[in-house]
Amino acid sequence: MLYTASFSKLIDVFKKMPGVGSKSAVRMAYHILSLSEDETEDIINTIKDAKQKIRYCSCCQNITEDDP
Repeated sequence: MLYTASFSKLIDVFKKMPGVGSKSAVRMAYHILSLSEDETEDIINTIKDAKQKIRYCSCCQNITEDDP
């Protein structure tokens, strides 16, 4: 199926995630399109926040927000 460039790029981003194939990526892309602007912003902000705050612990290599 032919998709717009923006939609194809969204699918490609989802396909980079572990365990996500083409069909799942397309479903997730359609789901993102169905969300309200507020729901989309919440997802974006949650990902950004997690990326900024979460890191691997220098002692045990588990994920943490507070490295001892």
